[in-house]
Amino acid sequence: LLRVSIELLCKQLGQKGSLKDCIDELKKKGLSSRIIDALEVCRLIGNQAVHPGKIDLEEEPDKVKFLFSLVNDIAEELVTKPRKIAENYGDLLND
Repeated sequence: LLRVSIELLCKQLGQKGSLKDCIDELKKKGLSSRIIDALEVCRLIGNQAVHPGKIDLEEEPDKVKFLFSLVNDIAEELVTKPRKIAENYGDLLND
């Protein structure tokens, strides 16, 4: 499910194609290597768990916590920070 959330986030950011294609395109656009690595980890671990109609309930809890942390970091970098910067920039221009 975390891998699917990353795919949907990439689509929301305007990326097209497979998750690998989305990550490659974000890399070309200059996304930080730290976030690219986090995306790749989610993609690779998620590839092992994605099977139609089946959720792996036997995943190691520490791995799941780590993946949740990565997804939060990715969302923070790609959505929250740019939005905060845009809002603050707009506030500065209006002062």
